[in-house]
Amino acid sequence: MSIIAATSPAQAIQPKNPLAVLDQIAAKSPEVAGFLGEASAVSPLAVRSEDPIQARYPVHRSDPVRMAAPGRPDFGISLPFASGGARVASVGGAVKAFSNQNGSDTILVPGRSGMVAMASLIRSANAPSRYSYVFHSRAGVKLISDSATGGVIVTDSQHEPIAMVAAPWAVDALGHRVPTRYETRGDRLTQVVDLTTPGITFPVVADPKTLYFWWGQAIRFTKSETKRVAAAADYGHAALISTFCGLIGLAPGVIACGLVTGAFILLVENTFKIAARKRKCVQINAPYVGIVIGGAFTWSMHVVSC
Repeated sequence: MSIIAATSPAQAIQPKNPLAVLDQIAAKSPEVAGFLGEASAVSPLAVRSEDPIQARYPVHRSDPVRMAAPGRPDFGISLPFASGGARVASVGGAVKAFSNQNGSDTILVPGRSGMVAMASLIRSANAPSRYSYVFHSRAGVKLISDSATGGVIVTDSQHEPIAMVAAPWAVDALGHRVPTRYETRGDRLTQVVDLTTPGITFPVVADPKTLYFWWGQAIRFTKSETKRVAAAADYGHAALISTFCGLIGLAPGVIACGLVTGAFILLVENTFKIAARKRKCVQINAPYVGIVIGGAFTWSMHVVSC
């Protein structure tokens, strides 16, 4: 990549087309290469796959990205600086982008089922350092930081997981990491990028990848198993989790199951004790992507008749 000689911060030669800029950076950054690898040669407006998840990408800047699946809450993400009625442009295949008119661009890449790949292309040090995404659903939205992964789990008002935002990353034009973090407030997630970091070569790419959950596997405990887990809680949390994870056996997510702590342990204890007292069973709904990203914390747990 050719670099223009300049005072700090350095500036790489930038094509006008955002996708062309990402193509250049991808040669030096596995993160950006992976982001572009999510692209698929399907309609940029609606992404369909073997499973029932549908993703609808915006036609106009003010439109949110929308995700839906049978039996799941509709889910939307409003993009940074996405006001006004200007149309979103196709910049190559299914990849879409628009200028934020402030030294940054928003780029959308249709990806694998249930995945929304978005990036902010920050063209100079004068561009904003904060990029906010507003999450919304008719079922309500809460954002919960996941200290184990660095990501954020999106739940509805009843604490049932809807989606997860992977840990943030940002890289400069040479593929060097740029410090970044999330801040959450209500239904708003903001990716903050430290553009004052010495040695940055612009542009910078920052990505908050979002995964939408749909329930791919149900794990149901029998009445006797439910009583067994509830009884184990009387011997402490170690016995509780050992019994709980042991009964799951080889179900997907069992490795993550053994690592759970804190609030999830209390949820397991309370759910199984309530079910045992009512002579009912417990069913866990595990999302296909959640069994890998977010682990057991993304499971939905229910007391059911049996």
